[in-house]
Amino acid sequence: MKIAKIGLLAALVAQIMIGCGPQAPQAVADSTGTATTAPIAPATLPNDNPTSAVAPTSTQAPIPTATSSIPWDGWPTPMYVDPSTPVPFPVRDAGVPSGIDAYIALGSDKLPHRTSLNTDVIELVFVDKREAPYRLSILSIPRDLYVFIPGHGMGRINSAYALGSDQAVLDTVEYNFGVRPKGLILGDMTAFIGFIDYLGGVDVKVTANVYDRCGDGSPVNYVAGTYHMDGQQALCYVRVREASSDYDRMRREQEVTLATMGTAIKSMATDPVGTATQIFDLYRNSVHTTFGLSDVPDLALAVMKINRDTVKLYRMVPPFVVHWTKPTTGAWLLLPPPPDQVAFLVSLSAQGQAWPEPTTGP
Repeated sequence: MKIAKIGLLAALVAQIMIGCGPQAPQAVADSTGTATTAPIAPATLPNDNPTSAVAPTSTQAPIPTATSSIPWDGWPTPMYVDPSTPVPFPVRDAGVPSGIDAYIALGSDKLPHRTSLNTDVIELVFVDKREAPYRLSILSIPRDLYVFIPGHGMGRINSAYALGSDQAVLDTVEYNFGVRPKGLILGDMTAFIGFIDYLGGVDVKVTANVYDRCGDGSPVNYVAGTYHMDGQQALCYVRVREASSDYDRMRREQEVTLATMGTAIKSMATDPVGTATQIFDLYRNSVHTTFGLSDVPDLALAVMKINRDTVKLYRMVPPFVVHWTKPTTGAWLLLPPPPDQVAFLVSLSAQGQAWPEPTTGP
């Protein structure tokens, strides 16, 4: 595994490198912002029975199917096409303006006693460098999103890395979201804990009450407020979902993201060289990236110019995605909106603009 000196970027995204074991999330609606543009229809289902969690409406357009051409034309040919789930056409171009860079940050559930490479944390990170201070936007993607993985076929997006490493992830993001990330960073739970402990802990603004248990059975009880957490406490806070959902986990990831980012930027401003060196030492065995040493200066500049107070957070949750049980396997999955609507949401996210209110009926 190629490890490069990318500690400065790690300061930006290390906090979202968290793995999670399998568990079907519950349906939890989420408000993504005030409508500023025309309404958008929720995702749609293939031609079989959806689960009862979120029903399609009469305004939903069908997922494009391979009726007039091959959807993956120009992309690596899939190994298998399941006739029960037609392959959607790619998102050709999300229209992300020039001057906004995209990155993909992944967190695996790998531990010393595990061999899993599922990337159960998936964050599409945008850095708007068109003017200073830079603006950061983070789009959290659910691990159960059912997408086309070029060269392989339809599958959960969290399996892309295990199927084809860096190339499969970058291709999958481009095919399904219409933007090609400039780079990829993959970390595990060891990196997450170590980085937060190096910072001396982080102050996390908890926005909703949490009453749950860690994997070791210890209680996790928080009412809305701000709490200082070390690496292990932050990891437990993010990963618990015995009494909540996968969507709640995505919200908690973002809360820890903001806390860690603010602390890391302060550390970089005080001691940039020392911070970068320490991060590299922490991550040399637990972080993989496509970035090289030559990328470090630009990444350092980007981190230093980010205005933490203008960070925008987005989550792809119902009704922008739809719960669906695959009839041939019984697998619990999430379906994305049609390609044109995905492009619209990605473009809004990249520019830090509010998502529209979804339509809920005719």
